[in-house]
Order: sequence, then structure tokens, then C-alpha cells
Amino acid sequence: MKYLKTARLIISLSFFFLFLWLFLGLVPVNVKFANSLTYLQVVPALVRWSAGVGAGLIALLAIAGMTLLAGRVYCSSLCPLGTLQDCAIKLKTQNSKLKNGATPAGAGGSFLKRDIPRLAESIQPPAGAGGFLQRGKYRKPVNWLRFGLPGLVFLAFYFGRIEPLMILDPYTEFGRIITEAIKPAAVAVNNQISYALGLYGVTVVRPAMIHFQNYGIMIFAAAALLLLLGFSFFRGRIFCNTLCPVGGLLGIISRLSVFRLKLDDKKCNSCGLCGHACKAECIDTANKKLDFSRCVSCFNCVSVCNRGAVYYGTGFSVKKPVNEERREALRFMFSTAAAFFIYISYMPKALAQAAGNLIPVIKKNAVIIPPGAGSVKRFRELCTGCGLCVTACPTKVLTQAVKNRQGRLEAFQPSLDYAHAYCSYNCTVCTEVCPTGAIKELSVEAKRTKALGAAKFIKENCVVVTNGQPCVVCDEHCPSKAILLVKFKKGLSIPDVRENLCIGCGACEKTCPASPHKAIYVEGFEIHKTAEKPKGLGNKWKSEGDFPF
Repeated sequence: MKYLKTARLIISLSFFFLFLWLFLGLVPVNVKFANSLTYLQVVPALVRWSAGVGAGLIALLAIAGMTLLAGRVYCSSLCPLGTLQDCAIKLKTQNSKLKNGATPAGAGGSFLKRDIPRLAESIQPPAGAGGFLQRGKYRKPVNWLRFGLPGLVFLAFYFGRIEPLMILDPYTEFGRIITEAIKPAAVAVNNQISYALGLYGVTVVRPAMIHFQNYGIMIFAAAALLLLLGFSFFRGRIFCNTLCPVGGLLGIISRLSVFRLKLDDKKCNSCGLCGHACKAECIDTANKKLDFSRCVSCFNCVSVCNRGAVYYGTGFSVKKPVNEERREALRFMFSTAAAFFIYISYMPKALAQAAGNLIPVIKKNAVIIPPGAGSVKRFRELCTGCGLCVTACPTKVLTQAVKNRQGRLEAFQPSLDYAHAYCSYNCTVCTEVCPTGAIKELSVEAKRTKALGAAKFIKENCVVVTNGQPCVVCDEHCPSKAILLVKFKKGLSIPDVRENLCIGCGACEKTCPASPHKAIYVEGFEIHKTAEKPKGLGNKWKSEGDFPF
């Protein structure tokens, strides 16, 4: 039992740093590594399954089986956002030890034997104490919220509304925090180190690129990080047991767990050590009860109890009176029913909006979705906005926004921004790393004919017309040869777009020198099309480079 916490720490920290490395993207993302790491994340697996990918169901069954066997080990070991909260909790714990004068382990005796009893006496709250910002005290569960909110979130997802999951999913929130709030600083530090080492001829650290940053997203991600760390510092895993839809779902499943933590009535003397160490506030030491549905299996209670009163056993740890069980069941049913009726009132508008997306409509300055997304309607229903594709994109053309153009995508869902980059002709990275299936995997051959939109030429803006100087930049950069130069006057030529060959990659728009308004730009398709394969390219079509010439 004493090694459970050590094993949990090794596993959780390993997953945390692997996810951190993945989302920072300081080196090119390895597709197999990304797919393996994100496979056992609950919400991506759920969305993947809803998109018709059987592997998503297998992952969900594996997580459910793990929870049925030993409780919410997913929350303590596999969830990167949970480990991020644990960092704040650890900081709070160390701060409490210093304030109470506890001697660190190894500094003149055993910490458990010498200082834990003294620490226990110092942390006993006075009568009437223990407000909202005091951790280490048992609190009754708010079941109408911890079960009702997940019911509302998953019900909304069932009816095609993914927005609640985008905000509350722990995996997505972690990815957004790292990609938008942490990565800019990490890239800046990395590039400064790379530059400094480069002065001495050392090239071990390579400079990294970053996608175009949207200040609204950065502020939102930074605020979410501060709020999450603040709650964790004062109240432990309150997010996991109050707002997290994954925590609520696994909490229901864990009620049926075969193995669970229990308190031994004979050995327990209600000293309060386990309750103070519990980050889920689920141990009632006064009554010697442990609410395993809220327990995140951190095993802190096991490590601090020097009487061996906390142990793993089988069966239900607490037999509640029948009337209390009935009240809990009624609260859950009523909260879920209330969530359903609230959502029903919103359904007509949602269905009308979804129906409007069934007809392909091309609008000026339309949002452009990634290759493999299929259609705007499908993409907005399956993308959680985790930002992994944004991090993995080699050219950094993918970007997130609080409000996408024309409101045709939900907040945080990525789109292609040709003002800063273009979609590389031979690149399929975003289609390979997407954990939810919102971006379907494409081969390079299929990607080369996948039309994301069509280029439009504004003759009046072209520098050939306005300045009377030759320019063939758009023709030179078009990988599918959709641009044909036609005679204009006095030996000058202007582009003519052949839309049947255009794939909407944005290379022409990105490189167009016309200012302040581009002479050529891409209008996105509501539903992706298939462009014709350009003829006369020979072996250049199979080139591994950026463009086939």
C-alpha cells in the first residue's frame, strides 16, 4: 500500500510532461507519439466514437473498465489537467508545512513520526471555522451540480452542440492553456537559448516557430489557468468534483468499483491526517467515512496514515440509509431532467442553424477549415478546440480565435489564416494528429486534390494594373497550377484562376504583394470539394518538396 502513491506520482508526472512536450511543439510533432498519447483521453475518445471511429469506443471501454476495477485512477494518473492542479496543491501543502514549523524529511528524524502529529494538532480548525477557501476539511457533495452539469454537457453534445465540452473538457482545456498561454513564453525562451548557443557554434537547441497569436484566446487561456490554480491552491480538486464532466461521469461509474479505498473503524482514531491530506475533500474523519465516488485515487491518505487505517477493499465502503440514497437519486434525476428541458428550449434555434449549414454556400472572406474536416457543419460538431493541430502545423497557418469570421465556427476551433502563412502542399500533419476525428486522416495524394476553397482575383488591386510593373508571384507559388497568366498590355500579364484546379491552399494570397488589399484571396467552401489533378507535371506530382516544380 505504501508504494501506491509513488507509483501514481511516476505515472502522472510522466504523462504530464509528455503532454506538455507535445503541446509546446518545440520540435516537430511525431504523429505516432501524438496518437498514442491522446488515445486514452475520455472526451477525444467519445468524439472519435461519435464520428464513427471504432477505436474511440475501445478507448472508452478501457477507461470505464479501469474505473470499475479501481476507481478514478484516470483522474489521478492519466489526466494532464489533474496533474497541473496537483502542482498547485503541492505548493499549498509545502506552504502550510513551513507556516506550521514542520521539519522536512531527512532533516533530523522521520517527518512522518516526528512532525505529522504536531502538524495534525496545528491544523485542527477552531469551532465554526472552515470557509470556502479552506482545504483539508470534509465537505458534503453538491450532487445536483456534479452530476447535473455533466448530464447537460453530454446531452448538448448528443444534440450536436459541442460548446460546453470545449470549455469544460480537461484535456482540451489543458491543450488550450499550454498552446495559448504557456507556449509563447516557452518559444521565446527556447529561441533565446538557441541564439545564445549559436554564437558559440552549438546547434543542439533549434529555434521554434509559433502560430499567429490571438490576444483574446491568450487572455482566456491565461485567466482559465489562474482560476484553476487558484481554486486548486485553496480547495484542491474542486474542479474535478464540481465542474468537470469527465469527473462527474467517472464518479458515477466509480460507485460500482470492485476495489476501493476504505477506513478501518478499529484502527482509525479520527486524528484528521487523512482528511487534511485529501485533495478531494471526501474523507469524513469524524464519522470514519470515505466517499469513493469523489476520490481521485491520489493515495495521499494512505501515505500519511501511520496506523494503516486506510486500505483497499472490495464492495461498498459505506451503507447509507435508504432515505438518503433516495434523495441522492432524486436530486440526480431532477437535475438531469431540468438540464434536458433547458436544452429543449434552445433546440429549435440550434436545429435551424444546423439546417442552414446543409447547403453549400460560398461567401466572401468565408472561414477556411482544415483539410480532412469535410464540412463546416461536421467540423464544428466534432472539434473540441484542444489546439493540438495548431501546435503540430509546420507552417503555422492554423490559428484559433475567440470569434471566428462570420461566426461560422465555435470559439477556439481552428481555421486557416492566409494573412500569415499558407497550407503546405505535401503536408498532412493536422489530419494525422487530430484526436477526435474532426479532421479525418488524408493521404498526401488525396490532400493534393482536396479543395478547401477557391482563389478569387481582383484585377483592380493587382500591382500589374495599379503600378504597371510585371508580377508573377501568385503563378510561381501556385502548387496545382490553377493560375494561368494571360496577356494584359504592353508585354504584361495578369493571372486567370482556373477554379477546377484550385485547392485553396492560400499560397497565392500569402505571397501576393498588393497592399493594403490583396489582389487574390481564397474564399472557403462550406463543404470541401475535389479539384482536378493538374496535367503535365509528370514526376513532379510525386515530389516530396513543398511545391511540384
